[in-house]
Amino acid sequence: LARKISADVDKKTGVTTIIVKLDDRRMVSDLADTVCNKLQEYIIKYRTKKAMADYEYYVRLADEAHEEMVNAQARYASRVDYDRSVILQSVKSEKERLRQEADLANQIYSQMAQQRELAKAKVQEARPAYAVIQPATMPQRPLNSRAKVVLVWGFLGVFLACAWVAFGKDF
Repeated sequence: LARKISADVDKKTGVTTIIVKLDDRRMVSDLADTVCNKLQEYIIKYRTKKAMADYEYYVRLADEAHEEMVNAQARYASRVDYDRSVILQSVKSEKERLRQEADLANQIYSQMAQQRELAKAKVQEARPAYAVIQPATMPQRPLNSRAKVVLVWGFLGVFLACAWVAFGKDF
């Protein structure tokens, strides 16, 4: 099968031509479409691999930062609710520290969310433009048919068999 499929890339235009040579005309167009689709998937996956890895990394960081932000806000809110009527300076400083932690966690989450969106845009930017210029067509006749070879050998065999029957008996 590898000898029946070829792909040529024009370096100047970047156009890839896929040629399939089989006996069955219907299989030629089906196989050419399949090869074209698989090649498209491979090229897109190859070109976007690093950008996708970066995106997944930032998604994980943003999720962790979001979880930390929610926890810090919950700690701050429970401390404020618990110490509502207390006026000690140590309690006020503890509330202030928790508020600053919540603010910092919020800022970190905002930055990670922004980085995640930038990474998402880079994935789209890295995705190559891929268009089918001419879809696979079914050839009018087989390009490389073995039927002719079989037919020639068949006629040759019948001819030799008839010659043997006609003249072989004398030998």
